[in-house]
Amino acid sequence: MFGYIKPFKPELKIREYDAYKAVYCAICRQLRCDYGLFARFTLQYDAAFFAMLRMAAAESAVSVQKGRCPYNPLARCNRVLCGDDSLSYAAAVSMLLFTRKLADDKRDDGFWRRLALLPLRPFAARWQKKAAARYPAAADLAAQYDRAQCAAEQTPAAGVDALADPTARCLAGLLALGVAQTDRARVLQSVGYNVGKWVYLLDALDDLADDRRRGRVNPYLRRLGQGCSFEEAAEFAKKQANVCLDEACRSYDLLPQKNFSPILRNILFLGLEDVQNSVIRRGS
Repeated sequence: MFGYIKPFKPELKIREYDAYKAVYCAICRQLRCDYGLFARFTLQYDAAFFAMLRMAAAESAVSVQKGRCPYNPLARCNRVLCGDDSLSYAAAVSMLLFTRKLADDKRDDGFWRRLALLPLRPFAARWQKKAAARYPAAADLAAQYDRAQCAAEQTPAAGVDALADPTARCLAGLLALGVAQTDRARVLQSVGYNVGKWVYLLDALDDLADDRRRGRVNPYLRRLGQGCSFEEAAEFAKKQANVCLDEACRSYDLLPQKNFSPILRNILFLGLEDVQNSVIRRGS
């Protein structure tokens, strides 16, 4: 996961922000329990969104357990408990996507960056193996779309949509995997596809200067040419990304509005746009 899927904190009520932190802390603890101490350092905001959306679709029985952070005993650290495997599944998906991102960095980055990542590889291999043992279908999906992403990047004629499609389909498939209700699975697929495509578009825009310098594949450089300015790429990306946000919000409204509804609406309707604007401001 990439760390772009965040809430817009100024519009969250205190109890909503506390609930969001309780989900985040629950996944942190799940990562430590399932994959070891160092796995928790890979945690991104995206995993909390993933878990909340799964719990909302399943209408899971949710409660909060009060406690303190095991790594900072002075900090309060409440955590969510749920009646299904949403937290365990979100932790596994986080591991699978982290190892996929690590492999992608290994392919694309220079020697010194690959050397810096070298100590992580033995840990990542164990994490991937454990996650695949727990959720083999999810591991197969992640591997399938990783191959599709490599194939798209190696196809010179592949445009923006073709390059973004594997990431979008990967998140769509992972979100809907194992959901018994067909209508809710379709909604999760649509939300996942559009959010996944949005993440790819934002990540590519964020990496534009680095990709140009290193000669890596970037959808905007392919579409607009190697000499395009950041402003030109940002204008094109914004139009594409806004369509994804609109579709994701429309799809989410079809789900039952129960678990974490105010937080999920905050993320989809406000948080993603705020992150998008931050990426554009940062690159200008």
